[in-house]
Parts: sequence; structure tokens; C-alpha cells
Amino acid sequence: MATRTIWLNFGRAINILPSTAKGGTVSRIVPYLTQGARVTVPRHYAQYVVTEWGIADLAPLDERERALALIEVAHPKFRDELLKAAKKRLRF
Repeated sequence: MATRTIWLNFGRAINILPSTAKGGTVSRIVPYLTQGARVTVPRHYAQYVVTEWGIADLAPLDERERALALIEVAHPKFRDELLKAAKKRLRF
């Protein structure tokens, strides 16, 4: 399943993606992009991120809050790892 971005009236963007890839072995929500990775949805375009685990409304949030909201919609088996990386990166 591919990631989809839907632009709605009033400029809202909804980014829809499965929480995992490669048969559930890889999280699609990641703490860092790998070197050379393409950014297809810039940070300021990602208002809503939807996975099978929920919806994150990122628009009103600061960087720390955005990280926590994304972790909440990540697959549960990757959440501890993502939280550890967020705490290290954002120093909270």
C-alpha cells in the first residue's frame, strides 16, 4: 500500500499510510531519515497523519508534541524504540 496525501478544501492535508512495511518488520514512522532519503511530504504539509492505529493532527503542535503524536499512531511494537529515539533527539 502506498502513502497517500489528500488535499481537502481549506488547505488541509491528510497523509494516509500503513504503520509498517515489509510484512510488519519495519516501521513507516521513523525518528530519522536515512542519508539520501527523499522527503515527499514536507513537515509543513503534514497536518493529519493517519495509520491503522489512529489519527495525529500535527498542525498545532511543536516538535516534541509532533513526535509524541506520531509515536501514538505508529505500530505498538515500535513505539518504545521511537520514544527512546525522540527523547534522545529532542532531549526531553
